[in-house]
Amino acid sequence: MSTLDQLRAAYVPRLRAQLDELSGHLSAGEPDAAVRLAHKIAGSAGSYGLGEVSELARAVEHALDAGAACADQRGAIEAMRAAVPDVEAIDDAPVILVVGDVPAAPDLVVATDPLEALEHAMDRTLLAIVVPYTGGGRGGRALLRSLAGLDSAGAAPIFLTEVDPSEAAAVREKVGAAASFEGPVDEAVLEAIRRRLR
Repeated sequence: MSTLDQLRAAYVPRLRAQLDELSGHLSAGEPDAAVRLAHKIAGSAGSYGLGEVSELARAVEHALDAGAACADQRGAIEAMRAAVPDVEAIDDAPVILVVGDVPAAPDLVVATDPLEALEHAMDRTLLAIVVPYTGGGRGGRALLRSLAGLDSAGAAPIFLTEVDPSEAAAVREKVGAAASFEGPVDEAVLEAIRRRLR
């Protein structure tokens, strides 16, 4: 699910509630309240890529501003409801963010590079972060600095992989890592981390 899809999935229930509220204002003959809400819907729906809903809401807003009867706008409300997409629910279950090459699992979100890891960290509640402490293409050290500023990652324990055993204690202290592992992330490392999280 892309970031826009996730944002839209979070927005759609609020939009449906706003359409119900707008319908209530129209039924009660409250054009001023309906204009304000139609204006709000027009702007927000467009921001979430729901152009048809935005255009219909803008038409309601303009029609009411021009003196049209509230009752005449009910068809536009139904058209807006029909244009609201069915969306996947957002899976907000806490997960372990893993930077590496491991098979997917229900409790894991796997990223292959630091940018992808940051996107996941911003979108999900994290139980833990598993990252290689190497430089190079994966950029583990840079990622750790970036993750430090995210609220979603702030409380998640960090587990480092690919750490030189002779430097492990100093690296764990420097990064504030819960544990470190010499080799790359694999099923044995993940199982050890899961045990520590229980």
